[in-house]
Amino acid sequence: MKLLNSSLSTAVAFATYLLIFTTPTCNANTANPNPIIEEQSDGTLIEVKLHGDENSQYVTDDAGYTISKSDDGIYYYDVMSDSGGLVQTGIRADSGNPPEVTEPGGSSKSSKKGIKPTKVSA
Repeated sequence: MKLLNSSLSTAVAFATYLLIFTTPTCNANTANPNPIIEEQSDGTLIEVKLHGDENSQYVTDDAGYTISKSDDGIYYYDVMSDSGGLVQTGIRADSGNPPEVTEPGGSSKSSKKGIKPTKVSA
């Protein structure tokens, strides 16, 4: 009986060890909180700040307005679309902080600081 209790205790201890030290943990790495300098395709420099983690990211200018880099290599101000994604405005982010921007299609929305998309394009 003593041998059975000893074996059971060893098995429980080993199972506990496995649960504690081999269970995978889930970590989300956050973006670098420090501003970085990005060179645009035309050679101009812009200070940007990255936000988010490995699952969702967005970029702001030095004043906190949400921006994104277009296929032409230039950063533009963004506004939130009705579907929750970000839409580029066509206004360069290095032109200053616009109080109001016009979306493609002509409707106006205020440009807000630090808007985070609810949907991230793949």
